[in-house]
Amino acid sequence: MLSRLETIRNTVSDEKERGTVWEEMTVKSVTKFEALATHLRRRLLCLPMTPKRRKQLEALSFQSPLQADKSLVEWFDIGVLEWVGNDITPKRKVPTDAAFITRCFKSGTF
Repeated sequence: MLSRLETIRNTVSDEKERGTVWEEMTVKSVTKFEALATHLRRRLLCLPMTPKRRKQLEALSFQSPLQADKSLVEWFDIGVLEWVGNDITPKRKVPTDAAFITRCFKSGTF
């Protein structure tokens, strides 16, 4: 998806067409993030934890990704907005511009 974004930046000059492509990419990104969040929650709920923590995890809303990330880091020392990297994929971190991220997740568009 990152390579597609670079291609669009370099080849599409029409602002409206570029916006359409970015909207499509945002929707796909949010959909994939929600799938990741659902999978992560299921896996974490398999771990032993206190009833209070289980209830908090069950209620955690990934529609507020900044808060979800903060809670996961606090509870499990893992987050969803930073990739530590490996031999194939370099370290990456999602920018934490709360207004932008919230708008993307709430509306699914730019």
